[in-house]
Amino acid sequence: MVLSTDGWVVVVSGAARGQGLSHAKAYAADGAHVVLLDAPSGLATVPYPVADEDDLAAAHAEVDAAGPGAVLSYAADVRDAGRVAEVLADAAGRLGGIDVAVANAGIFSFAPSTWELSPETWKECSDTILYGSWTLARAAIPHMLGRAGANLVFVGSVSAHKGIAATGHYVAAKHGVVGLMKTLAIELAPEGIRSNMISPTAANTTMATNPAMAECVHYQEGRGSNMSNLLPVGLIEPRDVTDAVLWISSDHARYVTGEVLKVDAGFTVR
Repeated sequence: MVLSTDGWVVVVSGAARGQGLSHAKAYAADGAHVVLLDAPSGLATVPYPVADEDDLAAAHAEVDAAGPGAVLSYAADVRDAGRVAEVLADAAGRLGGIDVAVANAGIFSFAPSTWELSPETWKECSDTILYGSWTLARAAIPHMLGRAGANLVFVGSVSAHKGIAATGHYVAAKHGVVGLMKTLAIELAPEGIRSNMISPTAANTTMATNPAMAECVHYQEGRGSNMSNLLPVGLIEPRDVTDAVLWISSDHARYVTGEVLKVDAGFTVR
């Protein structure tokens, strides 16, 4: 069996850069039609620059150059359920449906301790990661029904599987996505639709390489969290995550549902 998504319609949230852009380009190179979503503006509590509409336009050009399929891009904040449903309905109408939805959108923030997080920081992070995963699934599923091989892929984190200091809002949101993924696997199984998660360790993207992250790791380690990978690697590359995303959404994994595939260099073994 050849790993191929040729002709599929794939939606990726948080696609303007980083892991999302890596996933989108790989799907395009494999022959898929790709729909890119990303937030249209900055987020007040995030301590590093987030993607903007210029980044989304640049990503559109890169994905378009990566493969022969159609590419659509939408400025859509996953916290806006109505907007996400609107743009996915438009994309599905133009491309004939949706085969894969990759819930990749996420942000990161921190405080010296979880009880020192502001309510605004908690809500912005949780709403983007957990609520945003649900809004994408909610909008995509109606356009997946009746399509053989359709599936959802949630991008998790090592934080979905263990407690990590200074980031209780992020940890709680990622743990919540595990529950969402498993529940949807149960509900969608009669429709032949799968639901799975890829959980990476820190990857070489802006989210992990900005100056604020070093301060966050200082607080995490100071409060007892071991932030090193088991294997001798600091940051994995986005493509390492992409390879897992493509595999689990492909026919190679046609009987895999309700599962988590960790690409974590052994981080969660500790």
